[in-house]
Amino acid sequence: MQESHFRTQTHHGITWIDISNPTREQIAQAMDGRSLHPLHLNASLLDGHLPQVEKEDNYVFLLLQLPTYESSTAKVETKQVAIFLAKDILITIHRGGMANLRQLFDVCEAEQRQRDEYFKRSSGYLLATIIDQLLAEASDLIQGILVKLDAIEDAVFDDHVSATYEIGQLRQRITKLKRLMDFLKSILAELALRIDDYTGDKLAHYYRHNAHAAERLSLLLAEAKETIEIFKDADYTASNEKTNTTLAVLTIIFTFTIPATVVASFYGMNIPLPGGNEVGPWHFWGRYTTLWVVLILSIVPVAAMWWYFKKKKWF
Repeated sequence: MQESHFRTQTHHGITWIDISNPTREQIAQAMDGRSLHPLHLNASLLDGHLPQVEKEDNYVFLLLQLPTYESSTAKVETKQVAIFLAKDILITIHRGGMANLRQLFDVCEAEQRQRDEYFKRSSGYLLATIIDQLLAEASDLIQGILVKLDAIEDAVFDDHVSATYEIGQLRQRITKLKRLMDFLKSILAELALRIDDYTGDKLAHYYRHNAHAAERLSLLLAEAKETIEIFKDADYTASNEKTNTTLAVLTIIFTFTIPATVVASFYGMNIPLPGGNEVGPWHFWGRYTTLWVVLILSIVPVAAMWWYFKKKKWF
């Protein structure tokens, strides 16, 4: 079981509590006696819930799914963050480690300038700023994918290089990111419409900015998804072309060996044949007359087939 961490900091009358791998007791302690809806409590403790935003009497509950890149597995993974937003308090809850969120918390603790910027207004403004930073990290992740997409393009149209594995891996990342961004943009758009009613603070501009940023990232991923599908089809077509060409060459080679195989099969039989050992070899062209006859009987059909194939433009 992963270790639980409960951290808190207060600046300018605003408290940010960050809990990783939480327990029920820690969430209750963080909410300081505020009653929690059981569904929100369960969603905070367990992964796998759909993103949502809901308003209760004394807090706003958000459930977000954010992308993170795991360098150890070279995969994009989904991390769930539960957020309780109340007057002058923000609680972020996550499981399995949200390194980027922990780093933001550490920066606010260590650097006066960042702390003043994040905590200068209200808990709702603090949340908007955190979301903005998380979207910026998602943008960096997407930009990295776009760079790899450009690099793959050269491999896709290179007959000597196979890009199938790279395309599959990048396609998986793009698909997962697109799904996460689509959810996130809808949640942020809903939040932008209702945040002023939730908090009584004029924050809609900041949340609209975040919603538009998520929408732009979603559009970028939609284009990337379309591009990677084109690359997948192009790579599949090129691979089939290469396979078909190889099979065609091998088929032609095999076809050209058929006359020699037929002649050799006859002369390999233990029966009397013209020019065979049982009746004596031919000598009208010298000692190797039989060999020359066999070669001619093998080569003439090959030449005829070559001419016919060329005429039909089969190769």
